[in-house]
Amino acid sequence: MWNSLSLDGCWRFIALAIESTEQNLGKAEIGKLCQSDTFEYACAVALLRESLARSRQLAEKAADEARQQARRAAVRLALSALEPPEEISLPDLDCAGIASNESECRVFLDLIPLPGRAAAFAAVEFDSGFEEAAIRMVQLQALLRTRARAYHEDLAELAESTRRAMLSPGADWPAARLFLARYRSGARRLQYINAGFLPPFLFRRTALGAEALRLRHTGPPFESRSGFRCEEAEIELAPGDLLLAVSSAVPAAANPAGEAWGEVRLVETLSGWQPAPAQALLDQAVSSWRAFLAPAAALPPHLFLLLRPKP
Repeated sequence: MWNSLSLDGCWRFIALAIESTEQNLGKAEIGKLCQSDTFEYACAVALLRESLARSRQLAEKAADEARQQARRAAVRLALSALEPPEEISLPDLDCAGIASNESECRVFLDLIPLPGRAAAFAAVEFDSGFEEAAIRMVQLQALLRTRARAYHEDLAELAESTRRAMLSPGADWPAARLFLARYRSGARRLQYINAGFLPPFLFRRTALGAEALRLRHTGPPFESRSGFRCEEAEIELAPGDLLLAVSSAVPAAANPAGEAWGEVRLVETLSGWQPAPAQALLDQAVSSWRAFLAPAAALPPHLFLLLRPKP
């Protein structure tokens, strides 16, 4: 009987000693019950089963941690195949960026030199982390780089050609949110498509003071399950402007008190910016974000891209 008794059943049996007081049993009867061999056996069975249950929980936790460590190692190995952003040197545009996947594989950033004193900028964020994310990132980077030089005059076709090349029988991957831009020196104009990426911020100084504008979405997220339709948009980048693109986890990240950094703090970080190299301004924004989250906090996957027209 005891071998088939559940843990709760054992403890219910043990509780009879306490429940018996409600039946007005005397001290002798309660003592007799507690000293019986049956009662001691029930206690031993209950304690053993509780110990086994805790051991199973610890073993499952250890196995889960081992799986997570193996997954992170696999991601690091795959991400090591990503090429670092190429060096960009343009006479009238300064740029800087960072992409980090410390906790989960979600974002990547690339800078691509183009013919005719031009450059392309790609910021990508997957909707969710997944086991093949790192491999998809490596594939996506290679495709964007080869197609950027062939299709850079038509960003929508560049993106659609890349999406088609990523398809294969049975392929299925979460939507990728893509901000893809092209800048040509001399014209001071930025052509871009924004396929579901968090709309970048454009900080602009006017006669009436500083203002923060937003670039718009020009199409849906970039995914494997449906066709892709995206139009190209254009803005002028004048001296005194700043363009900042960040992944969605940046404003959504919360401090230990559960308060999100938010877009208002992001805007306040750079709204009063002083002339400085793009890298210094980027460091200012990233440092402010990290300090808000807490210095020792585990950071979510994050991406920052900053463009600053030179005088």
